[in-house]
Amino acid sequence: MREPRPKSPPEPLTRAQFGKRAIVDGVRLDPGTLCSYDDERLFVNGEGFNLLGDASFWHALADQRESAVATSLAKETVDALYDWYDEGWLHVRHNHR
Repeated sequence: MREPRPKSPPEPLTRAQFGKRAIVDGVRLDPGTLCSYDDERLFVNGEGFNLLGDASFWHALADQRESAVATSLAKETVDALYDWYDEGWLHVRHNHR
């Protein structure tokens, strides 16, 4: 039996740190995260969210399971990404340079 995921990352980033890292490295959904959408809502692990603003970003993230994070994304989108990160639903990609 698999252990439940912790609610927050082992070494959590602050909102500001997350925003900077996400813009540089992008984000990826956790392997256990289920994500889908319809015309108006995004569904994550059974929870529904209204799609506001950056719908094309959310669709791409759901389809590809990872995405770059543009500086032009709405603040609300980055705030939602941080909430998902805090819940363990997504992670900052680790790009090694």
